[in-house]
Amino acid sequence: MSGDFDAMWADLEPVGRDPRGGYRRFAWTDTDEQLREWFAAEAARR
Repeated sequence: MSGDFDAMWADLEPVGRDPRGGYRRFAWTDTDEQLREWFAAEAARR
C-alpha cells in the first residue's frame, strides 16, 4: 500500500513546481487542469 502512495505522490510532485523550489498551482491555469486530470485518473483507477 505505501508503494502505491509513494508512486502517486511522485507523479504529482512535479506538477506546478516552481524553479525556486516552491509550487505555483493557481486555479483556472494549465497547471490546475493537469491537477484535475491527475485526480480524475487516480480516482478512476480505484
